[in-house]
Amino acid sequence: MQLNKRDGVWWLTLSYDEEVTVQTPPDAPVVGIDVGIANFVTTSTGKHYGTMHGKLKERHKRDRAKRRRKAKLRACLQKKGANKLPFTSSRTGQRLIRHVKQAINRAVNQCFAEPEHQGMQFAYEALSVASMHFKARSMNGALHHRV
Repeated sequence: MQLNKRDGVWWLTLSYDEEVTVQTPPDAPVVGIDVGIANFVTTSTGKHYGTMHGKLKERHKRDRAKRRRKAKLRACLQKKGANKLPFTSSRTGQRLIRHVKQAINRAVNQCFAEPEHQGMQFAYEALSVASMHFKARSMNGALHHRV
């Protein structure tokens, strides 16, 4: 449970865990799922669900630029011996993280709701996303917002 106040308005967020019994028979056909950065979910049938392109990618670029500017300012002020330094995180960055998580959840729900996937088992590889690193800075930044 989380209680937040924003602009004079209170927001309550509740989360709960629910045990869901498996309803798919063990001999049902299997669909493989790959979790990715550019496309959030890709099935073994070749369908893609959710993407980091478009508005989400542009918001991510703006947020990265803003964090870079703040980091430069922070380094400059720290060199001059300032007592109060600006944070490199921002409210817009936190909103972006929430929007990315929502887009991922939407993609997963779309995949599961497909009529062709009814009665099928889903197989996925349990990867540790937190330990992944890429050569491109933008890919590492996109991965950071997904964790």
